[in-house]
Parts: sequence; structure tokens; C-alpha cells
Amino acid sequence: MRTAFILLAVLLVLPACKKDSDNCSRYGTANISSVRYIGTSRGEAGQQGAAFFDVTCGFPDGCYSINKFILTKDKDTIVIGAESVMNTCIACITEPMSVTKNFVFTPSTTGTYYIKWKGVPNRIDTVFIR
Repeated sequence: MRTAFILLAVLLVLPACKKDSDNCSRYGTANISSVRYIGTSRGEAGQQGAAFFDVTCGFPDGCYSINKFILTKDKDTIVIGAESVMNTCIACITEPMSVTKNFVFTPSTTGTYYIKWKGVPNRIDTVFIR
């Protein structure tokens, strides 16, 4: 009887310890404010080359960061946008901040690629992947 009671108590307590979904993160879109081209790498034997960029987004406060980059295609141009994540469970710096994250463009084949950045008007980068 005592073993059954302990087992029942453990089974009731364990679900309370289970981590619920992330209630602190809020996702949205971020405008890219600037991009700095770093360069390209030549692929090793059997591997593809890549292009490297530093991408900066401006945010209203320190609770935000760049979560990931979203690539879409518009005819022969790759359009790159940024997804933001805001942490609602921490105290944040209340002043506007810029956050920079490295973006690596690794296409599936060699060739010439045109890259446009959401939030940066009139900028199209031409990248040659070998």
C-alpha cells in the first residue's frame, strides 16, 4: 500500500515539473536596417561555396533579438527577411538597440545569385558561388 501511495504521488508530481511551451517568446518580423558583405568561400571538393553577411536590425528595446532569416524567391532574386524574437519574461534595456547577426548564404548549386534585403531599399547584392 505504501509503495502504491509513493508511486501515485510521484505520478502526480512529475507532470507539474514538466516544462510547458515557451510562454516568454513572442515572434514577429524585423526590418533589416543594414547589411555588410563579408565575402565568399570556395567550396571544398564535393561541397558548395557560401557567401557571408553581417545583418543588422533595429529594435525598440533590449528585449528583442534576431531569431532567424527567412528566404523567399522572387523570379531570379533571393529575398531575405528577418524574424525577431522578443523575450517578455526579463527586464530589458528600454532604449532602442541594433542587433547584428551573421547570415551564411549556401545555395544548392553554383552560379550567380541576386540577393535583396527586406527593409533595405534599392540594394541588390550579386553573389558568385563557385
